[in-house]
Amino acid sequence: MRDLGRARIREAAMRLFPELGYEATSIRRIAGEAGVSPALVLHHYGSKEGLRRACDRHVVERYRRIKDDSIAGGMFDPSFMSAAMSESRSLMRYLAWAMASNSPEAAALFDEMLAEAVAVSREAIAKGYLADSQDLEARTALQLSMQIGLALLHEHVARSTGIDLFSAEGIRRATPILLEIYSGLFDAGLLDGLRQT
Repeated sequence: MRDLGRARIREAAMRLFPELGYEATSIRRIAGEAGVSPALVLHHYGSKEGLRRACDRHVVERYRRIKDDSIAGGMFDPSFMSAAMSESRSLMRYLAWAMASNSPEAAALFDEMLAEAVAVSREAIAKGYLADSQDLEARTALQLSMQIGLALLHEHVARSTGIDLFSAEGIRRATPILLEIYSGLFDAGLLDGLRQT
């Protein structure tokens, strides 16, 4: 029961911080959203800053677990992919908000996400799902930045294309397009030439 209360508080904060902004979101508002007392929020997290750090850690942990499960075979299981997409919506909304500043908190979160993404990429390379790279950290940093950029700009993407990247249907529509971008956009000869420059 105690863990459930902690989770409710964290989930409420992850909804409210992006919606209202960090400064405008009070402990009392988070407590009301979670259905607990403000004292319980402080008991579990110590402060609003402690709660934000817990939200950041949760995003990193869930990101890693989803990626691990995907590499373990989940990417080929429609029910897993549907559940992962549903969970990813709230994670990506929070991540887009958290990364929208040049704050120390955003820098620390990006660094943690990058470390996890590099570790996951190494596992995917070992399983033959991903091509190796001469500079895996740089490639992963650029790839992660593009993913975060899509989350930051999701409303503009939805307005201009009708693709809601935070919905299962939107992910289904976007996936073949993203695969085209990553794998089939450039002619092989052009790619060889670019690699030599």
